[in-house]
Amino acid sequence: MPPAKKASKKSSKKKSKTSPTFPRKLLRTAETLSRRTITIRPDTEKSIDALVGPRKFSAFVQTALDHQLQRERIDQWLAEQEAAYGPLSAEDLEFAEKAWQSRK
Repeated sequence: MPPAKKASKKSSKKKSKTSPTFPRKLLRTAETLSRRTITIRPDTEKSIDALVGPRKFSAFVQTALDHQLQRERIDQWLAEQEAAYGPLSAEDLEFAEKAWQSRK
């Protein structure tokens, strides 16, 4: 009878390497995402690939689009507030600048 094989101490599971740049929730299945074609400059593509790798390109673009949408919504809200209540005071602008610089 042959001797029993020893169990390997190493786990057979491969650890998923996710970039700290992207929240894990962005890495979804294709069923929950839409597919679009975008045109970008080659230097932009190379810079993104160098930063996050080609396999995380879509997640990077999704994060960038989410941030831009958030900025657009804030800009729209501020315009509505200014139309309703007048321009921001110097004190309000200073407060906003400090809050922006201290964000994480």
